[in-house]
Amino acid sequence: PSKWDDMLPPTTPTIHSMRHKWSKWYYVARHRVKGDKRLNSREFGVRSRRSGGRILMRMIIREMHSQQVCREIAIGCFHPNSKGIRNGDPMPGAEDVREVWMAVRWVMEADENEPTLDLRHEDQDYEGVIDNFLMQKRNTLDYGTMGSALGHRKAVNN
Repeated sequence: PSKWDDMLPPTTPTIHSMRHKWSKWYYVARHRVKGDKRLNSREFGVRSRRSGGRILMRMIIREMHSQQVCREIAIGCFHPNSKGIRNGDPMPGAEDVREVWMAVRWVMEADENEPTLDLRHEDQDYEGVIDNFLMQKRNTLDYGTMGSALGHRKAVNN
């Protein structure tokens, strides 16, 4: 896709507070999967490189006490030889490969530019456990490297 934000769902669910807004989507993980029949199928995954990709799962996380939405997670896949992903000739060895990615966004204060991560390791704090898992041992968000499922690149040409 030419714009990765277009691939993810629009601002939903609704935030019931004027003091809050959704952050940008941050792509926090990507994994290359080879030979998976479900990811290679038309019904569940991405069958050919003509497809732009597909969202496989979307999760909404709510705060335990207030039940207000606090995070949204999307997991999807794309074909590594897809038009818009690979510039130039497709790699023959990647026809049976799919890239699976995970993106997350947080509810944040309306006047902030970046979400505040909860990276505490306390037993009673499930938000800290979730953010630590989502961040994959990173301590900060960087939209320059996490704004696309390809990292800092918008397309590959190798």
